[in-house]
Amino acid sequence: ITRALGVGPRPEADVVLLPVVPGDRFLACSDGLTGELGDAQIGQLLATGDDAGQVAAELTGAAESVGARDNVTVVLASVGGPAVP
Repeated sequence: ITRALGVGPRPEADVVLLPVVPGDRFLACSDGLTGELGDAQIGQLLATGDDAGQVAAELTGAAESVGARDNVTVVLASVGGPAVP
């Protein structure tokens, strides 16, 4: 989702199809996260830990610890199965 839905005239959602590989993580978040943390810091946090819920909590906690000025919403999905080298 790369634009607001439900605001104004009926917008079209952006859809991108990606191959799904075990071990991948997909992050959907509000600008409350990306406005507070840089891409490198978000990437580092995404690479830590196996539990998606814990990583999501760490992401929101990191944004809040620097004084998040907006709501911080994080949805993180981890693709299970054997990791592919």
